[in-house]
Amino acid sequence: MFRTLEMLGLALEGAALVACARVEEGMRCLDEATATALDEEATIPISSAWACCFLVGACTSVLDFERAFEWCDRIAEFAERHESPYMHGFCRAEYGAVHVWRGRWAEAERLLDASFDDFSRARPAMAGAPLVALAELRVLAARAAWAAGDYHRFATELVWQLGPVLVAACGVSPGQRVLDVAAGTGNVAIRAAEAGAEVVASDLTPENFEAGREEARARGVELEWVEADAESLPFADGAFDVVTSSFGAMFAPDHQAVAGELVRVCRPGGTIGMANFTPDGLGGEFFAVFAPYLPAPPPGALPPVLWGSEEHVRDLFGDRVESLELTRKDYVERAASPRDYCEFFRATFGPVVALYESLGTTPTARRRSTGSSWTSRRARTKARPRARPSIATSTCSWWRALPEHRDRPGTRVPSDRRGGPRSPPRVRSAAECD
Repeated sequence: MFRTLEMLGLALEGAALVACARVEEGMRCLDEATATALDEEATIPISSAWACCFLVGACTSVLDFERAFEWCDRIAEFAERHESPYMHGFCRAEYGAVHVWRGRWAEAERLLDASFDDFSRARPAMAGAPLVALAELRVLAARAAWAAGDYHRFATELVWQLGPVLVAACGVSPGQRVLDVAAGTGNVAIRAAEAGAEVVASDLTPENFEAGREEARARGVELEWVEADAESLPFADGAFDVVTSSFGAMFAPDHQAVAGELVRVCRPGGTIGMANFTPDGLGGEFFAVFAPYLPAPPPGALPPVLWGSEEHVRDLFGDRVESLELTRKDYVERAASPRDYCEFFRATFGPVVALYESLGTTPTARRRSTGSSWTSRRARTKARPRARPSIATSTCSWWRALPEHRDRPGTRVPSDRRGGPRSPPRVRSAAECD
């Protein structure tokens, strides 16, 4: 008993020292206490669990992931030996954070999922912590994936010609405030600035902004670049006359949240315009090739290509828009050969680059079965070379939606420049691409 109390006292002292910024001294105490716990010199297993928790918590609080990495396997073995789901839950949650730090997304997700299961059985009140960590993990993983490769080269060589099409479809004109969501390196945003608009380019991946700034400088325009998640935009209600997204916001997993944000930040009587791949075109087949190798999507996530379905988009926006227009178009991607086409994506398109890196030397690794809606008939087909594989034709749908204005009690009706009440925003899906 005395040894157990001594161990707990040492662990508490270490945690207090770390909290007081005496990190090196505190970690020495925590290392000693944890070693005592794991060597089973303490007689009460729950006391050993607390000592381990103090250590791992202190490591993550000061971002000492190397130390946490060294201890977590031993702690997990101890928890297994003593059948302690609480320790399993805590250690897996913290170990998941270590894997996030190391960029090992799939392993981190596996551990956090297991942590949630452990806490759900042993300490339901604590099950929220791994869920929050999972949400943060998915944002970080998405950002890392889109930051990989050379997105500006990819965009300028394959989809750059579509930016002016969306700008024209939305009727962007001088003096308007325009928000481009999931802007990448500015395919649409820069073109809107060239049309005389005041433009904000937002994206989850700020690593791509410098290439966009250089492109804007070369074209003699200025715009603002803001890091932002399409599902939670950091802008005021009705802040923009036009809101656009070209093959960007469609990749956010929560479609309804994205639609809500697009409507919220667009002023009544304004325009929302999107370019999206369609489910029945090459876009759907392209993503299906990679589906078996991808991490499981978040619960409730929907396939990106559904943004190319008129029925789906109408359901998302509902009666919040005054009108919805859809135009379908084909666009062509060219390469010297099928091999060149594949190598181009492997070198430039972030999600593909990240996928190959995650597979490493295990190309037969398969995604674990989740029953996700991302799995489709196409996901089970094999890729076949086309008769003329150097040319890939894809169909796009262009959405243009006009958001509706609704009076609320005590709310002043905004006026346009002519002094009259403003009408609801409109939505244009400027492009659904197959």
